[in-house]
Amino acid sequence: MPRLRLVWMVRTATLLVATGGMLWTEGAAAQRRVHLYTFSDTLPHPGLCLLAEATAELGGTLRVIGLSKRPGYILIHSHSPTLKFLMLEDVVAYEISVGRIRPDDLMVFMDGHDVLLQRPLSSLVEAYEKWPGDPYLISGEKNCWPWPHTDPSHGSWDPGMDVPHNSTWKVHAWLQLTATDFCRVIPPEGPYRYPNIGLSMGPVRKVLEVLRRNNRIVLDEDVNDQGAMWLVILRHAQELGIEIDQRAEVFMNMLEYSHGDLEREPCTQDWFQAVGGTPDNRGRPPRNRLTNTTPCMLHFNGPSHEDGKWPSCYHVLNTAFRAMDLGHAFFDVDHNIHVSTDAICDYSWYHIHSFHAHPH
Repeated sequence: MPRLRLVWMVRTATLLVATGGMLWTEGAAAQRRVHLYTFSDTLPHPGLCLLAEATAELGGTLRVIGLSKRPGYILIHSHSPTLKFLMLEDVVAYEISVGRIRPDDLMVFMDGHDVLLQRPLSSLVEAYEKWPGDPYLISGEKNCWPWPHTDPSHGSWDPGMDVPHNSTWKVHAWLQLTATDFCRVIPPEGPYRYPNIGLSMGPVRKVLEVLRRNNRIVLDEDVNDQGAMWLVILRHAQELGIEIDQRAEVFMNMLEYSHGDLEREPCTQDWFQAVGGTPDNRGRPPRNRLTNTTPCMLHFNGPSHEDGKWPSCYHVLNTAFRAMDLGHAFFDVDHNIHVSTDAICDYSWYHIHSFHAHPH
């Protein structure tokens, strides 16, 4: 058995080096590569482990930035996403320069601890490619943040980011918006109207340009990354081909989830079902009843990971995707190494019951 495992690991490592840890998708057009990136300053974390396991089991290798930072790096710096966006911009530019990724490849960037992948990467690419024009696709959510709410349609979670209501931001030479204008300006085309930076996808060249503009706004103007992305959308959506996934076709944010939004509640033991309704870990997750779509990724954003839904989904998906001795690993970008999840992500000795309370 040890020899068999060693042979498998060598073969896996050879494949990862040869392919860069990405999924190749085939169809009538030329093959396309997709790279999955996330940020984490904590290892292990059950959310990161499950994301890495699911990515490996469903057709790719998760690329993790931030593991050279001390644990809690983001929290120490006021939970600012600015730091991971700045790191991502540098990493993507470097990996293009050395040929690890190509400008026309696809890439996904996601939060590292509260995002769950539940469908194969081939299905992710298929769902994305239904959008015309290779957009920069950002996830949508029901709750408007970080702007102050002035109507119930803006959502019920308004944590109060101390944005002065009379502050103004320039959209272009003839338009300025106050903080209370933002929640009203994006036309509703689905139940998930408002942009959320926790999940996004697009061609590498387009993602890099969005990152550059977003980071510039954060550094030059008095707004956080989420607010900056609103300004990028309002100023440059037509130029850069930016779309919000308002119908959860690719991504679904779980904040403001209501009972019945999905055809099975998150996350029951029959979460994955084969045709005919038989429970099957290789089956299909539930359909979104609001949009008649089956999202590929779930984001338990804001307080949506504070109740029992995230732990229940962790256990159901971990049962489906965790596997030993099959070469599951993620790529630690900071240290330029592949890290096996077999031992470091073994929580069999401890029952995960909370997003926050777990050994690491």
